[in-house]
Amino acid sequence: MCFHSDNSNNYHNYDFLYKRYRRKKLFIAKDKQQIEKAHQDLSQHYAKLQIDIVQKDLEIESLRKELASHQVNKEQKKKATG
Repeated sequence: MCFHSDNSNNYHNYDFLYKRYRRKKLFIAKDKQQIEKAHQDLSQHYAKLQIDIVQKDLEIESLRKELASHQVNKEQKKKATG
């Protein structure tokens, strides 16, 4: 027969629980790190998209001005020849 004292049993239980706790804490830390990296990547991507939107808005505004200028020139030519 093998008898264990209560202290020995408690030590093994605490040791097991502590190891499990450390392992879970490590997994949680790794998950947190991955989430922070994903957040950083998404933030950078969002910032780039915002810059692209501003650039496209500027291009659209430039094209509108160009179109308006052509329309004015066309109207002026009509008046001059008409």
